[in-house]
Amino acid sequence: QLKGFRKGKAPFGMVKKMVGKDVKFEAINKAASNALTQYIKDSEHDIIGMPLSYLDETLPPFNNEDFYFSFKLGITPEFDTNISDKIVVDEYEVEITDEMVNETIERMSKQFEDTNQVDVAEAGDFIVGKITEKDGDFEVETLIPLKRVAESQLPLFVGLTKDDTVEFDLSEAFPDTKHRALALGIEEEEAEKLSHCHFAVTGVTRTSAPKMDAEFFKKATGEDLETEEDFRNRVRELIHVPHKENANMLLNYDIRTAILGASNLTISEEFTKAWFEHLQRSADEKQPIKTSDYASYVEQLHWEIITGKLAKENNLKVSEEELKEEARKFAKKLFAQMGMGSVPEEQLESIAQMYLNDEQGAEQKAKLQKDVLTEKIFTLIKSQITLNQHVVSNDDYTTMMEKRNKEIEAKFNQATEETPVKAVEEKSAE
Repeated sequence: QLKGFRKGKAPFGMVKKMVGKDVKFEAINKAASNALTQYIKDSEHDIIGMPLSYLDETLPPFNNEDFYFSFKLGITPEFDTNISDKIVVDEYEVEITDEMVNETIERMSKQFEDTNQVDVAEAGDFIVGKITEKDGDFEVETLIPLKRVAESQLPLFVGLTKDDTVEFDLSEAFPDTKHRALALGIEEEEAEKLSHCHFAVTGVTRTSAPKMDAEFFKKATGEDLETEEDFRNRVRELIHVPHKENANMLLNYDIRTAILGASNLTISEEFTKAWFEHLQRSADEKQPIKTSDYASYVEQLHWEIITGKLAKENNLKVSEEELKEEARKFAKKLFAQMGMGSVPEEQLESIAQMYLNDEQGAEQKAKLQKDVLTEKIFTLIKSQITLNQHVVSNDDYTTMMEKRNKEIEAKFNQATEETPVKAVEEKSAE
């Protein structure tokens, strides 16, 4: 529909002049893409990465009638994964000690402390009232935490009751400017200017550790627990979860490294460089792919080929029920990150369905599907190799992980230096 013409009555020549080139370009690209897809399907090749377009100078140039396109295809070569029980990988489990459980319970207790109003202030209490500058016009309603008051000035506050007043020097009571500013709820620069003040008490608040009862257990874990033993066991489980996840990530990384080393898969360097440069050109400008990432990208490519073969040979697939359960786990994890440990089942079900059915969430659904399949592949590999299990302390595990991270970083840096890739500074016409 063009201005000045009835709908559907615009002259064809005018329309062609306006959008003809775009329409032709779109149609030609679609024809070339369909032909390429059909070729791959008919040839039954397993393609590495994506087809790469290139300029074949032996082909005739484009004219208004004939258009020629050429592509380079990476074909997966024949190879063996060589997975067997001769591959030995160390598996670590962090020992959850009573000390770790006690420290966690102590943090939970502080988070859910009981608060009560008392008559007489003691060390550690909070005094509520109004601070007024002695020779100025500053005043503020505030709450003074006595645990932050300097020990030499504490006797001025201990024993105070409602309606009492006390005169003190702010800089002496709170030598730390930051603590002084926090107590007054003002900026540090302003707090530095204040010194002699009056404090009129309007109340005294005292916090105490909560009772070890079902009410506290519910607040701390989000679950209905009856006894302190049940609570401690649940805390132990909660501590174990992140440690188990981290240990499993390390185990999967070591398994992946071992399988990559055992396989005789080789891909030509000529192809991997061309493929990587294509990724660089196609990357989002906000998230560019650095040349230093070359080694890790090539390793990931090898891994995807190996796992693709394992999935195909062992007929590993993801069922709708498995995908749904993964979506529920993902939703539960998101709630846990927001501090919501206990979420009604119907709410989890609703969120899971949203991830699976929302058209805009197709990318998230694909990721969930990949996660399930990846877990199946690792489970398969673990059943065919030898796992050497170790129980270690949290400190030893942390030290080991720091050392491992440095080794991984050095590994990829060295691999990139040995196989340099030219930087692609501008996009070429394809």
